[in-house]
Order: sequence, then C-alpha cells, then structure tokens
Amino acid sequence: MTRDFYSSAIFFTIMYLLVGLFMSIISFALGERVLGLQSLASSAIFQFLMVLVWLLILLRYYHYKQYWFPFWAGVVFLAPHVFQFVLLLDFLATYELSVYYYPSVYLVIGMNTLHGLSLIFSAAGKRRWLKLAGIFMALSGLIMLSFFIWGMGSVDIRASGFLSEVQLGASFISSIGLVFFILNFRNERQMAGEDSASRQQALVGTMNAVGFIAMVAGLFVGVRVANESHWMLGHPEYVHEALAEIVAPFEARTYVNGQGDGLRYRLMKPLDYDSTKQYPLVISLHGSGGRGSDNARQIVTTILPQILVKPENRIKYPAFLFVPQCPLNSWWGGRSSDMEVDFLVLECILALEKEFPIDGKRRYVTGVSMGGYGTWHLIGTRPELFAAAVPIAGAGNPALAPNMVDVPVWAFHGAKDGFVAVSGSRSMIEAIKKAGGNPHYTEYPDKAHNLTEPITNTPELLDWLFAQKRE
Repeated sequence: MTRDFYSSAIFFTIMYLLVGLFMSIISFALGERVLGLQSLASSAIFQFLMVLVWLLILLRYYHYKQYWFPFWAGVVFLAPHVFQFVLLLDFLATYELSVYYYPSVYLVIGMNTLHGLSLIFSAAGKRRWLKLAGIFMALSGLIMLSFFIWGMGSVDIRASGFLSEVQLGASFISSIGLVFFILNFRNERQMAGEDSASRQQALVGTMNAVGFIAMVAGLFVGVRVANESHWMLGHPEYVHEALAEIVAPFEARTYVNGQGDGLRYRLMKPLDYDSTKQYPLVISLHGSGGRGSDNARQIVTTILPQILVKPENRIKYPAFLFVPQCPLNSWWGGRSSDMEVDFLVLECILALEKEFPIDGKRRYVTGVSMGGYGTWHLIGTRPELFAAAVPIAGAGNPALAPNMVDVPVWAFHGAKDGFVAVSGSRSMIEAIKKAGGNPHYTEYPDKAHNLTEPITNTPELLDWLFAQKRE
C-alpha cells in the first residue's frame, strides 16, 4: 500500500470519528426530541455510508496485510450494520419499532466484539495500535453487551429509555476507539513506499474523489443538523406546524400546585359544551416519546385522543379529554428510580373537577407504552377513582392486581412487541384473574409496539368504555 492510500484511510477514519461524535453529542443533547429532527433521515443515511466506506477501506487493508481473521470478522460485521440501517429507516418511516431492532443491536455489538478479538488473537496483534484497538473494542463490547442483556430482562428498563442511552453510549465509545486505527494508519504511512502501479493509483484516485464528495455532503448535512438542533434546544416549547394543526382542538394549560410543582397538559372540552351537564373524563397518558415541555407531542404519542378528536366521536361520546405531558427524565409512577409525576396527575384531575362539571363516577384512564405502565399503576394504587382502564402495550406490578379486581379493564398488546414485551400485559391479566377479576384482553399475534391502526378499527372499544360507571 502507498502513502497516499494510508493518507486517504486516515482522512476517512477521521471523518467517521467526527460524524460519530457529532451525532452522539446531538442525540445526548436532544434526548428523545432527536426523533423530531427533519434532517434525521438524511443524517442517518450519511452516517451509514461513512460506516460502509470505512469498513471497505479497512477490509482492503486487512486483505493486503493478509490479516485473515480480522478480514472475515469485518466481512461478517457488515451484515448486521446493513440490517440495522434498514430497520432504522423503517422506524423513521413508520415509528414502529421492529421486533428485530434490539436483536440487531445485539448483533452489531457482538460482531464489534468479535472484530476486536480478531485484532488481538491474530497476526494483526503484532501491531501495537491494532492490538490496543482490539482490546478497547472487545472490552467495551462485552460491557455494552452485558448492559443490554441485563436491560432486556426487564420490561421496565426497556420502556424507560435506558437501552437507548446504552446504545448511544456504545456509539460514542466506538467512535473514540477509532483513534487507535488513525494511529495505526499513521504508522503505516511513515513506513510505506511509493507505488506507481496504475491499479494503486486508480484506487487512491477513487478514494480521494469519494472523500471530497463525503466532505461536501458531510458539511451540508452537519450544518443542517446543527442549526436545527441548536434551534430546538433554544425553543423547548416549539410546536411545528404539522403538530400544531393536530393539537389545535386541545387547549394548552398548566397546573401548578402549592409547592410550585407544575404539569403541562392539553384539555379538550366536549363538543357543544353545556356547563349545566355532567361529562365523563378521559385521562390519556402518553408514551416515552411524548415527554418534554412543548405541551403538544403527548397528543401524537397516545391513541385514544387521536380517535376521540374525530368529529363523529366527539358527537357520539361527549367528554372531557385530559392529556398531561410528563417532563423529561420523569415517569408516570411506580418506578422509584425516576421522578414520578402521578401525584400531579391526580391533583390536576381534582382541580379540573372543581372547575368543570365532570362526573366523578365516570373517570376513564388509558395509556400507551410508558402510559400503559402509568395506567396499570394508577388503577393499582388508586382504584376507587376510576370507572374503567385501557392499558395499551404496557406492564405493571402483579402484586397490585387484587386492587384492580373491581376496575373494568380492557388491555391491548402486540405479540411481536420488541419495545415492551407482551409478557407485561399477560402477567397483569393473569394476576387479576387469579385475584377474582374478569378483565378483557386483546393480543394481536402479528403486531408489534404500534397499535394505533388495530385499536382505531375496534369501534366497540369506545362503546364499552363509555358504558362503564362506578357505583
């Protein structure tokens, strides 16, 4: 290999390093709001192409040096990267987390660990920087894999967003590990000679052309992502036009208690509201993607509000619809490791009942994912307040099941849910039945975490819900 080849290899490795660090910083800064970046798809495509080009350069280097164990480990490493990229694009298009997503993360971390081991226990290990790279990759991979195995054993941990943080950490650490490859290529360049062979010149020329295109594209995508992220950080309550149109029927409000604790929420009043009549109250708890302070995203990360806002349903089922927004790094309740806001939800409900003619015998609580957890928690700790509950793709504490016996429940879950395991709903339903209750349960064998479409096409759900009344 020529000095020019190693110069290009250093350039691409630095590019790959900077892209990885940049996207990790953006993701850490924005948290779950990173999914709202309009430039996310283009940045994901660019990042994948950088991974692909870098791996191809690395494979060419391994092949030239006849490091066959690392070479074949690198070839195998390509497959899970491609698979994970396809799943990511599918998620960005549908916001449906595939049941194969977390297994793909296992594969990527596992293959990265294998790649590291191949650099230690092969001829490549004779080169100091490659051996150090291998040790770094193997140790970090094993640590991350341990975190994932531990986290996947708990539905609470999966729904809390912890695994996403682990994945971000893995991406950040992997980027740091590229420094060893840069140092190795730098050392190779110092010892390399010149080669006038046309084949080598053509390869280096192609790499230089691709490098120029990558630099221009990287600057364009990077500036776009940076500007958008900076604006979002400076405007935490911003609601983009498309979302503003969706939440328009809901009044934006904030509840603040005597201790200064606040809760943002949206409230939709009954159509043709008459203050002399009493109306039921539907409490809808959003999933983890709705956390924040914009007082809007919680609407699109729930299901029943999207159904009840339809004009025909507002006519048929007049009710107050209360959709609170959980702050970042908080939980609806039942997790001692997080800041819980269930008490604020309950306080706000009581405050609304003093302000509006709400029928205290017809309070209905529903929630999706993290909100499903919150729904199970509320009827387990304050069952006397609710006339019915619809937990969707959630989980709860089976020990509280005896408290739920007198609360009509209709739970929903997808059998292929890769985010909150279906066992979360199954165990709660079984526990309530053992305690003497008679809950309804619908499980979709071919569905994953997103159940908006099948639940929307279950019209009898609303008839069942609004027929419930606490005596």
